[in-house]
This record gives sequence, structure tokens and C-alpha cells, in this order.
Amino acid sequence: MAAQNFMFSEGQSTTRPPLFNGTNYAYWKNRMRVYMQGSDYLMWEVVWDGPYVPMKRKSEQSKEMILKRPKEFDKNDKEKIQLNAKAITALYCALDPFEFDCISACVSAKEIWDKLEVAHEGTNEVRKSKMNRLVQKYELFKMNPNEDIKSMFTRFTKITNELVYFDNVYSKDEKVRKILRSLPKGWSNIRMTIEEAHNLSHMTTEVLQGKLLTHEMAMKDYDSEEDNKKKKTIALKATQHSEENFKKQGGLKRNNGSDKYKGDSNKKDKIICYRCKKPGHVKFECPFGNEKSLKAKEKRSKKALVTTWSDDSSDKESSDSEVANLCFMAREEDTQEVSFQSIPNDEFNSLEELQDAFDELYEESRKMSAKNASLKKTIASLLNEKEGLHKSIYFINLLN
Repeated sequence: MAAQNFMFSEGQSTTRPPLFNGTNYAYWKNRMRVYMQGSDYLMWEVVWDGPYVPMKRKSEQSKEMILKRPKEFDKNDKEKIQLNAKAITALYCALDPFEFDCISACVSAKEIWDKLEVAHEGTNEVRKSKMNRLVQKYELFKMNPNEDIKSMFTRFTKITNELVYFDNVYSKDEKVRKILRSLPKGWSNIRMTIEEAHNLSHMTTEVLQGKLLTHEMAMKDYDSEEDNKKKKTIALKATQHSEENFKKQGGLKRNNGSDKYKGDSNKKDKIICYRCKKPGHVKFECPFGNEKSLKAKEKRSKKALVTTWSDDSSDKESSDSEVANLCFMAREEDTQEVSFQSIPNDEFNSLEELQDAFDELYEESRKMSAKNASLKKTIASLLNEKEGLHKSIYFINLLN
């Protein structure tokens, strides 16, 4: 039962050949060839070239050759014939019952070997078709997205090993150049560095794999450092933004427009009015307002009073109450936040002048915004160029 969990099972010593159960013939073929060469190289020659056939001349004067009878075999003939029997025995021991039934009628080791090749690799036409597909896979080989170097080399080695089974062997420098061409655009720096700093004709795929693995680890370390820097920068910006908002609010919070603050009186004393430069209050609560704003408020109050008296002059009591209410409303408005109505309108002589001033400010703001966007693009491009130069210097130092 334990042997069924594995594709191949083998004996406990080197005297037993690898078992072939009908799957992965290329793997078994390579192992069986090495096993027979290690056991007796002459036995492998019998499998490759065919068995030895003892021959003799038909007569002393004749040049025609005929087979020897078994009684006529000498010691040398018996030893050579025995090699074929040893090779057949090794192949019999390496096949499961189903595969044995396919070759049981064969009389030589070479015949068994060739029949297994045809059964599992196909005829010459089939072999050529398989080889062409493998060559196409080799030519179109590329590193997949998010694939690491180790996985890429495993795929590449599998393709080249399968090509070896079809007697299509690529040289070392061809493999190295193919791997470098298969790298994605993000690896262009290390590819150019390797091509310029090393002689590719003397480099092996193992050495190239080591250099690319080193570069891959360096890239991961560099990316992790950059991520940590970005996280720290974002945290710093958030902290600075919170501090600025706290300072703008004076470190205190208002309760629905009232003049009571949450906090100590010492904190309230630290608040400085933007208008009068005195502590204890903010601009819209300043009792020292400019004369223009005070005059505007007085005019609005007077107009409200005149309108009230002109609308209903017959009822004095109701008029007095309305005036009192209007005065109370005017007083309430004085304590509220500044709105656009509290802005003095007499700073501009006419609506046209106000519109012209607004248009000038808008045009200047638009120009500054365009200039700011252009500067941001320039800064981003310079930062990318700087990062690329840092990476190139870092990787060149690693290779050197």
C-alpha cells in the first residue's frame, strides 16, 4: 500500500532497477539508462547497438557467413551473448505486469527498448511533432506576472530537459541569453548590468539564477523599506494636520454659539483676537469692531424701526412691542457668527467694481492653480528619476 502512494518505487539497494508503471516514461528512461551503464557499460552497448550474433564461415574457402550452433560457441561468444541476457533481465525487473505483457515476445534488449520508445514516445513523426511543440514553448518562454525566480527556472529547466530526450540540446550561453530575454521590463536594470559586467559565453544558468535570486531579495527589502517610509510619512502628515486644526480652534470647542468654552480659564486667556490683538475672545466676538461695520449695523436697525412705525401707526402698543422685538432680534444678531450681511458694503462704490475685483482674484487663482499643477508634475517626475537612480546604484553595488 505504501508503494502506491508514489509514482515510482525502487528497491532498498542499487542492485534493483527503477520500476516503470506506464507513466512518465522520459523520467524512467533516463534513470534506467544510468542504472545499466553503472551496472555494466557493455550491457548498455547491447541495448543501444543490438545483441551479438556468433557467426562463422560456411567453409574454409567460402566467404559466406552462417550462424554458429550453440555447441560451437566459444568462451568469448558465450560472454557476449550473456550480456544480452543480462540486459533483458534488467528490463524485465524494471517493468510492471502490464508493460511486461507488451514486450514479452521480444528476443533482444534492443528490441524491448525500441518497442517501449515507440509505445510511449511515438514514431519518428510523433517525436518530431512533440519536439516542435517543445521548441515553440522554449522560444515563447517568458516570466509570468508575480512569478518568483525559482519557479521560473523550474519551468525553464523542465522544458530544456524534455528537449534533451529528443536530442535537441541548447548550449549554456544560449540558455543564459534566453533567460535574460524572458525577464519582464521591471528587471531591465539588472539585465543590462549582467550583460555589461559579465561574459555571457562563460556563464552558467546556475550562476545566473544565483544573481537573479540576490536581486529579487534586494528588491523585496527595498520595497519593504519604501512601504515603511510611506506609512511613517502618512502618519506624520495626519499628526501635523490634527495639530494645525487644534491650533486653529484654539484648543477649545464652542457650545452652539454661546460664549462658554470647554476648558480652563488659562486656555481661554491664550486665545488672541485677530482684530484687536487682545486675549480672551475671537474676532467675531470682538467688542472693538471697526467703525464701518458698526455704522452698517446702526443703519439696518434704524431702517427696521422706521419700517415698523410706518406700517402700523395706529396701534402704539403693538408698535412698541414690535420695536422691542426688532431691537431684541438685532441684539441677538450681533452675538451670532459673522455672515455675508455683516460685511460692509460701502467698501466698494458699485456692484461693477465688486465684480471686477472678483474676476481679477479668480483669474489670479486660476493661474496659480495651473502653475501649482505643473510644479507637482515636475516634482513627481524628478522623484521617479531619483528613485530609479538610487535603485541602479544599489544593485550595481550588490553585484560588485
